[in-house]
Amino acid sequence: MDAHEDLVYQVKLLARRSSWRLISSIEQVEENKEGVDKLKIIQEYWQSKVFYNKMKGHYYRHLAEFPIGRRLWRTT
Repeated sequence: MDAHEDLVYQVKLLARRSSWRLISSIEQVEENKEGVDKLKIIQEYWQSKVFYNKMKGHYYRHLAEFPIGRRLWRTT
């Protein structure tokens, strides 16, 4: 290879490397977006779980405060 062919080869290699970096960075951005979507789904799941347990706690607290049924007769 002479100097001119070597220079042409390096320019083509440089162009391929820069396109590879661009494609790789786009792929990473897309993967991060999917990660954010998954995180959002997980957060929504836990929020609903917390809400359910909170309502369950209110229900049992209500049962403990106000006697009903057979417990009414035993407390009076």
